[in-house]
Amino acid sequence: MAAGSVRIVYRLVQDQEADIPVSFQIGVAVGKSTGSAVMRNRIKRIILESIRLNQNVLHGFLDSQEELFTAMVIFRGNGSDLSGTPRDVVRCLEDLKREFNK
Repeated sequence: MAAGSVRIVYRLVQDQEADIPVSFQIGVAVGKSTGSAVMRNRIKRIILESIRLNQNVLHGFLDSQEELFTAMVIFRGNGSDLSGTPRDVVRCLEDLKREFNK
């Protein structure tokens, strides 16, 4: 799934491989070409906050899954304009929801 400067790559893990009692795990990756460590950490905080505020979208379609949902959110932008990043994260989450509800 990709929207704007954000791409989400995911997989479903069988229960026997996962020892953690949660329905999903999410990681964030921001490349060094984005800027300094301060800028990369700021982008990670923005993305994680967007996911936290919209985790109800994830719970809606993941509660029916028996596997553990693991995902990586990859930031592909240049870091100069971050105003659209939260919107891009929400669009990716909604695209995931549509894909799982097929």
